[in-house]
Amino acid sequence: MMSRSYLPVRLLAFALAAAMVLGGCGESAAPKDTPTPTPTAAPTASPEPESPNFYKYNTYLETLDYLYDNVSYLDHYFAVVAYQEEFAVLDGGEYGDLQISVGTAVGDYLSRLDTCLELAEEEPSYPEMDAAIKALVPLAKENEQALLDIASYARSGDWREDNLERAAQLHAALLPTIDPFMAALADAQVEMDRLDESFQDEELARMRENGEMIAYYSNILLNDTVDFYTLACAEGNISAEQIIPMNMDELSAAAARVKETGALLLEALEDKSERGRTVKLDYMNEDDLKFQYYRSYQTHVNGILHYVEETMTYAGQGGDISGSLEFVEMNYSELISDYNDCIVG
Repeated sequence: MMSRSYLPVRLLAFALAAAMVLGGCGESAAPKDTPTPTPTAAPTASPEPESPNFYKYNTYLETLDYLYDNVSYLDHYFAVVAYQEEFAVLDGGEYGDLQISVGTAVGDYLSRLDTCLELAEEEPSYPEMDAAIKALVPLAKENEQALLDIASYARSGDWREDNLERAAQLHAALLPTIDPFMAALADAQVEMDRLDESFQDEELARMRENGEMIAYYSNILLNDTVDFYTLACAEGNISAEQIIPMNMDELSAAAARVKETGALLLEALEDKSERGRTVKLDYMNEDDLKFQYYRSYQTHVNGILHYVEETMTYAGQGGDISGSLEFVEMNYSELISDYNDCIVG
């Protein structure tokens, strides 16, 4: 059983960055992305280095992912309340709905934000990222607290008794927190992407050097799939509710990379010695629970390959590829879950 500390693949690398949902193609999304390294050297055997410690990185990452939820909370708020200085409930809006749709969903992230500030002073040092966190946390806490106050007030039912008087006060307190928080969050995300890219490159190099080819080709396939999807959703391909590729040469080359990497990953999955380097894929026989993990992994790799090929078939006919891309996204997301479960552990 493998004991290495892997860098988890960021599932939400697609969902948050490339807007990996059908309705998100060509629309704005929170700026997260999976970097696309292109290592080519063959793996060579060498002693395994000491496992890296990703606690600080992962804490930053989880906190940023949570803070992006605050953006959706703001969306929920302004679906009920007008986005203007003067407080006004929109036609059809129900202020009481904010008790559920606005505020912390799980965990004490105000405390987590304080933990981030402490980590920013500790080793390992990531100067640019640490500075971005220090700038972000106070602004995030102000925005978070303003949202929590709104949720608490909506939950109390007092707004029915005071004719929304305090709602106007809470609205006035929230508005000035939004732009500074959003700007600082965007800056922190830029630095996280840079840090993430360097970690991804280091991890890929380590995997390749140690011959961990299931992990290695999984990462490359996921990166190649992001490239393919991004090209498929290029602005010039989107018309009304359809996606019809106009960049066939680029898209065909990206599809070929997905196909090539996917074949190498499937080959590695068939190698028992390679499966032995993973947490849950090293099955003994088909009755072994680990065989189910293996089949799930294999199924989602094949799913990506199948629907990328289907996408290219429709694209070659000048047809709408949006339905096929939806299934590419589904298998991509499932493969990341499989990876984090079976490889990261």
